[in-house]
Amino acid sequence: MKLSFDDLTADILKPEKYEGAPSVLYHYCSNESFFRIIESRSIRLSALNCSNDSSEGQWYWDLLAQEFQSRGLDIHTKLPGLYERLFGRGPTLGFCLSEAADRLSQWRGYADDGRGFCIGFSGAALQSFRRRFVKVEYSREKQDAMIKEIASRQIDGGRELTDGIDEYSGNLLYAMKNPGFEEEQEWRLLSSKPAEDCDYFSRGNILVPYETLKMTGEDLGVFVKKVIIGPNNKTPAAFVQAFLHKYDFTRSQVSVEPSKSTYINR
Repeated sequence: MKLSFDDLTADILKPEKYEGAPSVLYHYCSNESFFRIIESRSIRLSALNCSNDSSEGQWYWDLLAQEFQSRGLDIHTKLPGLYERLFGRGPTLGFCLSEAADRLSQWRGYADDGRGFCIGFSGAALQSFRRRFVKVEYSREKQDAMIKEIASRQIDGGRELTDGIDEYSGNLLYAMKNPGFEEEQEWRLLSSKPAEDCDYFSRGNILVPYETLKMTGEDLGVFVKKVIIGPNNKTPAAFVQAFLHKYDFTRSQVSVEPSKSTYINR
């Protein structure tokens, strides 16, 4: 049975959206990044394909290619130009968070070996930025079901294998990761915009596109609910509290505490 274009687009496959829980999500960062976030009263969504993780987006693509191959189809032949459109178009910008507070693997991977901070953001406040706010899917069973559904809609629909695939892929490209990273329990605030409309910063051997989202209001404690000082960060809690207060993240609303993780710097 051939499907109409309306059938193909009526139920677009999308990752789980943020709907208010968990109420606090945690961003692990270096000492320098923490300073910049608080001093500038802003967060930065940066290009995910310029991150330190070279597999960003590739996991989804590999699963899709494998599914087409299992059906006797070569994805590059049947979907010419799709890879280039997904990975070469305007950047997908992201701000990454975790459900997990004070987790050792996160300190190691994202907070300068524990020398940084873990910022507990209000999910509802981040939602007010009106960007895509999605949960990363790690379950291989769920990933396979979504990939099979995408392939079926395209192939069984009898189309030229282009209708809808860009939209499906755009939704899921940066919302699927290897199950080996499940411990991260990641959520992402996402935005897409033309490269010429982005701001840029330099990191190592690459220029990274980004977008700045300003935290506004008389009391910015509605955005930041908790700060955990890294296990290898030597800043006294009183100094962190004073720093937050100086930039309108009031003492009364922001909890500051040292990490309970035991971690010797590598």
